[in-house]
Amino acid sequence: MIKKAKDKYTVEVEYDENTGNLISEIWTNKGQLHSKFGAAVTKFDPETGNKVLEQYYSCGSLFRKDDVGPREMVWDPVNGICVKECWGGHRSGDKPALTIRSEITGHIILEEYRNHFNLSRKPPHPALIEYDPNTGVVVLEERYQNSLLHGTDERPAIAEYDPETGVAVREEYWKYGIKHRRRRPAVIHRDRMSGQVTFEQYFENGVENGVGLPAPRP
Repeated sequence: MIKKAKDKYTVEVEYDENTGNLISEIWTNKGQLHSKFGAAVTKFDPETGNKVLEQYYSCGSLFRKDDVGPREMVWDPVNGICVKECWGGHRSGDKPALTIRSEITGHIILEEYRNHFNLSRKPPHPALIEYDPNTGVVVLEERYQNSLLHGTDERPAIAEYDPETGVAVREEYWKYGIKHRRRRPAVIHRDRMSGQVTFEQYFENGVENGVGLPAPRP
């Protein structure tokens, strides 16, 4: 069903044939997705009636000022947990541009920080973080500068943690997209229980110059 709305806006609404529940509401202006009254696209689950999607558009493009709110939100149709918040390719104020939550626990399982569409965040903070869906503890950190893996000699660009013990089971050192660490291992693997190093690999400026088990400690 298409209805004419005010200010040359058109709203198209759709209802489920069986339940009669509203399942979608779409606003356009001059043939383009656009609304200044709220979300341009809203969808509902036909059985529960719960809202499952909101998208904000301006002149046909997915857009919403980042100081107002996310431009796309997705909810689980059963429990109503917001499982996705997307702010687009940029969000200021050192806040995540993308947040994903578990539909079961509601815990955040992924955060991405973006600057003008690039994965990027000021050191030493990670631009991509993954969390265990059950406990919420960090299981992966990745540091980026303008979408290139980048850390320091002390802060790995990639750090993977065991969700139960918290041990950093894998570390990788990168600089501006090149695997690199001067005179120290650029790749380190550790035992998840003891934390003992089980593997080391050396790179400088992307060139491998050593691999194997760590040398015995005196």
